Amino acid sequence: MAKPDFTGTWLFNAAMSRLQIPAPESSEFIIEHRDPHFRLTRTLVIRGQRDTFSIDLTTDGAPFRLTHPRGYEIRGRAYWADEVLAFDSTIQQGYQEAINEVRYRLSTTAGP
Repeated sequence: MAKPDFTGTWLFNAAMSRLQIPAPESSEFIIEHRDPHFRLTRTLVIRGQRDTFSIDLTTDGAPFRLTHPRGYEIRGRAYWADEVLAFDSTIQQGYQEAINEVRYRLSTTAGP
């Protein structure tokens, strides 16, 4: 099965997403994808505050580790599960830790 190219600018759609935290007011994702290279720049707006972050990954499952400018550490990997691109990460700041599991896939529908 062919793997999709996610290159483009994508806007967060709360109706099409399942979150275990409150949804941001808005979110924009800019993706540059030339498999196995995957660059994600995301901008969230939460309580009127913008937070922009960029990350370069490979989609081959190789682990990565980086420190966010706000001081927390992110460890994870990106890999293919058929035509779905999985991004699993652990975010740690001090003694607090969060798990972030994201699945990217293209849909033929534009809304709920």
